[in-house]
Amino acid sequence: MRKRKESSSQCSGAEDSAESRTRKVSSSGGEHPAETFTIVFADIGEIDRRSPMVFVPREHTLPSEVEEFAEEFDADVTVHPSTLSVDDVEWNLKVKQNITMSPFRKIQLGPCHTAQSTILRRLTPCSDELELILVRILKGKVGLSRLYYSTLNRKLVAFAIFNLLQKATRPTMILGNPGFSLSQIARMCSEYKDETGQDMQRHMQVLLSRDQQLICFHSGVDNAKRVDASAPDRIFIVQLCSNSAHSGATSSASSSSSSSGSQETLLKPY
Repeated sequence: MRKRKESSSQCSGAEDSAESRTRKVSSSGGEHPAETFTIVFADIGEIDRRSPMVFVPREHTLPSEVEEFAEEFDADVTVHPSTLSVDDVEWNLKVKQNITMSPFRKIQLGPCHTAQSTILRRLTPCSDELELILVRILKGKVGLSRLYYSTLNRKLVAFAIFNLLQKATRPTMILGNPGFSLSQIARMCSEYKDETGQDMQRHMQVLLSRDQQLICFHSGVDNAKRVDASAPDRIFIVQLCSNSAHSGATSSASSSSSSSGSQETLLKPY
């Protein structure tokens, strides 16, 4: 069994027994245990090397390995691309029995790049909700594909992600491989502020995988962390340790300002 290592102490005690968990009050006035909510994301799915898409060699990871990590960490949600093609990305998403999910809704991020959104609802007295938006940007080769990921297309995708977080009406997480580096995120946040007057570092928080290829943007979510499970680079485990039933986007700024340490800044990977 692999030893779990946590990248943040924000949620200390999250893995304690059920009896030791504290209780928290939601905005609706109800009370229920402050529980963890674990998402295992895997950036798998084969790309045909004969296609006009860019192939980035990385450690090969099998779906069976993803399931192993999901079982070990008692994942509430397990998700990975099942099909990667020039036309679309299809997702395989599994949830626990006490969680419902809405049908996928396609979101246009740019002229040729899309994301898929679903609303996850945990069946508790407070009906906790999370909007999960999945992103896997496919990059085309220069001059050979409409999916060529130019500087302009990166900016369009980044601004679309920022707009989604700005307009969120519930706790929202954008998770996957958007094709950005940490420095590019910082630069695009600066450009977004210059063009819209909105400071995204006050409206969102960011988690990165170990190799910084997989990214989790979130807003309205308290105490999210990356779980370092010595997993392959293609597997990204994110854990929420909070009451997600609150006023959504209207509380995201206060949630961000109330976090401590590395959770407050965009520029520190954790």
